[in-house]
Amino acid sequence: MTKHDGGKTLPKVGAAKGTRWVIRWDWTGGHATEHIDTTQVFVLSGRLSQEQVLRFAELVYIDRFFTIAERLEYSKGGKWFRRMRSSLFQEGQIEGVPYLGSFIFGHNPFLTASLARNISVDEGHDGKQVLRYDCIRPSIKG
Repeated sequence: MTKHDGGKTLPKVGAAKGTRWVIRWDWTGGHATEHIDTTQVFVLSGRLSQEQVLRFAELVYIDRFFTIAERLEYSKGGKWFRRMRSSLFQEGQIEGVPYLGSFIFGHNPFLTASLARNISVDEGHDGKQVLRYDCIRPSIKG
């Protein structure tokens, strides 16, 4: 379960029933946060396929990190596009088994996308909105 509220009770601003895709920036090490807005979060319909959400994440990442020349190459598709995508995309895994419903796109910083439920937005103590959700993870029976 992922909760982004520090465990405190906050006033509720909004909520969504059902499943949604939550996409957010993530990173390792403090230097990566210099290049992104760490509060930026995208919430998309859970009816979208993982491929559709991946295309969205690609465009967000490309907009932030690619040069104009790289954007031109990306627009052509082809071999460069397939090589670029395979180096930036990592499917979600549980115990080494890939599954649909979660992926990482990019290097450091990177975008994480997960199917989520129990989504709500609360008012933080500092007046900023706080997104809370539970990631959906399939269980592996062994």
